[in-house]
Amino acid sequence: MLIQSGYQMIALLAGKYTSILIPIAYIDPSSGGMLFQLLAVLFALFSGFILFFSRQIKTVFARIKRFLGNFWKE
Repeated sequence: MLIQSGYQMIALLAGKYTSILIPIAYIDPSSGGMLFQLLAVLFALFSGFILFFSRQIKTVFARIKRFLGNFWKE
């Protein structure tokens, strides 16, 4: 087999070594639902945090913008 580029060599080795790996855990069919519930809670917490502290976040970005504006004028 003639290998023409380094990418083909990497693909060949990756395919060879990943095909011999033995699965070490069983993934339950309902684990997708559990993962979705976890991600939904994390998204709700993140969006609630952003909404609750939106005024403070805007103030920080305004101060940074003002600082950089004054920095570049000098």
